[in-house]
Amino acid sequence: MYNNKEETICLIHQLQIEAINMDLNSDCQLRRYCSKCLIDKTYDGTLCINSEINEHIQEIKNNFLEKKAIYLKHNLSTIETIQNTVQNLKANFSSSFDKIYENLQAEKTRLKDQCEFLQKTLDLVNLDNFSQFKLSTNENVYQIESFKNLIKSSLDQIKNNENLQFCIQEIDKLEEEKEELIFTRQFNNEESNIIATPSLKIQCQEHKKQIIAFDMNINRAKENRMACIHCIEQNPNQYTSLKTVQDKWKKFEEFKKHQYQQILDQYKENKDHILEQLQIINEAHQEMNHQITLKLNDYYQNLTQQIEQIFNQMGKNWAICQQKEIYDNIENLIIPTCNQEFSCNLQEYYTNQENCVNLNIFDSIKKIKETLKESFYQICQLIKINSNLQIKQKEIQIYDKITFTRSPFQINSKQVDLSLSIQIPSKLEIKSNEIQISMLQKQKYFSFENLPSQKIAQDENCYALIFNPNNNLLVAGCGSKLQTFTFIDGSLKNQSIIDQHQNNVSALCFIKFNQFISGDSKGQIYFWIQQNNDWIKQQEILLEHTEQINQIIFSAKFNQIITCSNDKTIKIFSFTQNWVCQQTLDSHQNYVCSIALNLSETMLISSGSDKQLKVYKRKNKFTLMQNIQVEDIIYRLSFIEELKFCVQVSSGIHLSFYNFDEKQKQFILSQTTEVQNQKSCIQGFPIGFCNQSSMIICKHGTYINILNKMNNQIYRTEQSINFDTMYFYGAMSSDGNHIATWDYKTKQIQVRKLIQN
Repeated sequence: MYNNKEETICLIHQLQIEAINMDLNSDCQLRRYCSKCLIDKTYDGTLCINSEINEHIQEIKNNFLEKKAIYLKHNLSTIETIQNTVQNLKANFSSSFDKIYENLQAEKTRLKDQCEFLQKTLDLVNLDNFSQFKLSTNENVYQIESFKNLIKSSLDQIKNNENLQFCIQEIDKLEEEKEELIFTRQFNNEESNIIATPSLKIQCQEHKKQIIAFDMNINRAKENRMACIHCIEQNPNQYTSLKTVQDKWKKFEEFKKHQYQQILDQYKENKDHILEQLQIINEAHQEMNHQITLKLNDYYQNLTQQIEQIFNQMGKNWAICQQKEIYDNIENLIIPTCNQEFSCNLQEYYTNQENCVNLNIFDSIKKIKETLKESFYQICQLIKINSNLQIKQKEIQIYDKITFTRSPFQINSKQVDLSLSIQIPSKLEIKSNEIQISMLQKQKYFSFENLPSQKIAQDENCYALIFNPNNNLLVAGCGSKLQTFTFIDGSLKNQSIIDQHQNNVSALCFIKFNQFISGDSKGQIYFWIQQNNDWIKQQEILLEHTEQINQIIFSAKFNQIITCSNDKTIKIFSFTQNWVCQQTLDSHQNYVCSIALNLSETMLISSGSDKQLKVYKRKNKFTLMQNIQVEDIIYRLSFIEELKFCVQVSSGIHLSFYNFDEKQKQFILSQTTEVQNQKSCIQGFPIGFCNQSSMIICKHGTYINILNKMNNQIYRTEQSINFDTMYFYGAMSSDGNHIATWDYKTKQIQVRKLIQN
């Protein structure tokens, strides 16, 4: 409503104001028009726009699409080149590692032959010629150095591979020019009046006047939609002004701009992720190269020292020997099997040493292959690009409610309806399912924070850590030693060191607050009890498992110990006077990586490197109930409810949850939750589950992922902690308040405390 009569009456024709010029920059002295003014401006040509504007708009669209098509074609070609190169890299690296392995095998054979030669040579030594006998190792030293150089050269070729560098260079070629699609036009002096009062140089069929409005009724015939000033006078409530239509078109252009920007951002994100995966490949090679070099150098140094020590003892003058030493030497010589026993012992010793070195190198190479596999998968997922860039008209939904000003036309005191539906050009189409940007923000309920004061340097690799049930003691397997710490509210204090294992400790389990079990990489199991602040060995089991123990769990209700191993078996031990194996489960075809019991301890689940997930049910003994085939190795799993468990697939990006289906009488996949992962995963660090808070901690790649159970019973990731290496191990306290970890990068035992928001 206007406040006075002068503002509602035309000063020239003394008629009701029907329209207002909304251009504040207009040089018109009179900006309020009656119907007579509108008719006059139509006659003198000032109420019009350039008739060529439609051609100009089409030209802008064509030029924009043509320019964008050049960048899209270039980027697609570049990514296809990278994809082919990565595929070749995969094959070349596999071939290179096979060749390295063959060289290692050849060197192993050579050393065995050398042992045999050494035996035959030493057989010739006797009392008559030993003082003149000499044996040189110069040739062996040269061969060892040559072998080291060969392995180093092979690994350097992988590290400095030209194709790998080519991929990194090609990624930088991905480009996109920032450009806005704006339908604007510079008007000349003759067209300056167009902006003040918009119209089209198209005439109404009935009145032969220029078009200034549209009928937006969907049932209206297309050729009858346009209206001149006389059409509006006849039916003022039917038409929508050209200004309103142009305003809505402008909002649609803004929407398109936002969609194109999303595409550009997605391209950049994919590019960064591909570069990150290539960097991971490079870092993995460098790390494994360093480890293999150290192992080879250590082996050569030890071998050289041992042989030099033997040679030094050979030249000893009997005149200065002790009488007992001479008697022992003669006693050894007169034994009929002296040479045979010496040969067997020597060959067995060096064969075992060689096998250990080769096994470690093989494991390192295997880890590189796993990293390559994961990174290759990640890159291939990113470069599957749909070349058809389309936005379907029906799939576009503008959720922002647009509020428009009322039309300036108020003929006969009735307001004109301004509703509008925009017909989107078919050439500008983008599928909505190809542009999905999640705007959901997660709200954290808790997090774990590092306690800087609680860091203990530990150079020995810690493959297993565990808290006791009272959460006042932490045990860490540091190499072949067991180290215990008192633990009070996050504070660690050294207690004792147990040095009785001969091999790396790989698994730990508490039976009571003062009793625990340890297993090592050779399958040996030890039982420990605390007496007067000292840890005493109660029992040892040396022959049940033949390879590494991967996990030990305790069944309190049935007083049983359950173990799994790389020897493909699960063993159940019961206690009478000692712990004795009562049952062996051998349904896995390869390493058994992880095991878990449900709350009632009547069901057992296991996973292996054979990509099998198995469910056993307890009757008198455990029997196989279900076998689930999965896509990759499962290194860790855990029950979280009586009939619900979760598993972490090594190459996946989700934590998977399985529920028991009463109708099918078996477990089925019920939920997946996305978790952080940057690299392939390895054995160690079982899943931690706190029953009180329903919190899950799960290692995956270089991350610890902490998951929380929401009100809708769905788990979501609350926090992800990146260690920048997948060689880290740890455990969570039973109350869920602390996490203890050791990682290869910092060589420290660290403690993190739960902070609730």
